[in-house]
Amino acid sequence: TSLSRLLESGEIDVAIMASSDSFPERFDVTPLYRERFVLALPNGHRLARNDNVSISELDGENYLRRLNCEYRDHLAGLCSDRGVKLRISYASEREDWIQNMVSGGLGICFIPEFSAVIPGLQVRPVVDPEVWR
Repeated sequence: TSLSRLLESGEIDVAIMASSDSFPERFDVTPLYRERFVLALPNGHRLARNDNVSISELDGENYLRRLNCEYRDHLAGLCSDRGVKLRISYASEREDWIQNMVSGGLGICFIPEFSAVIPGLQVRPVVDPEVWR
C-alpha cells in the first residue's frame, strides 16, 4: 500500500492499516483488533438460511463492489482461485449505498463484520477460507 511505501521510505513513522499480505520484516507490527469478513445478503437470499458461506457457493451472484475495501483484490483472488465468477452489478466508495443496495436485493458484498450498519442486512461468516483483517 502507499502507507507501506511511506513507512519504508521514512516519510512517516507510524501508520494504522490493514493488509492481506504480511508486512515487511523490518516493520514493528502491533495488532489492534481482529475482525472477520462476512457476506452481506438481503433478506430471503438463498444463502441467508446458512450459518456461514463458502466462497465456492457464490458463483454467478450479483456483486456490489466496495471500492474502498483494502481486501478487495485479495477477496477477488480467492474467488478467482476457486473458479467463482461474480457479476459486478455496481461499485461505490459509499459503504451506506452498497449496504442499502444489498438490503434492497440488488446483490451481495463482502464486508468487515463490524461494518454492517443497515437494518435488515443479513450477514454470514465467510468460510473456506475464513478471511480476517
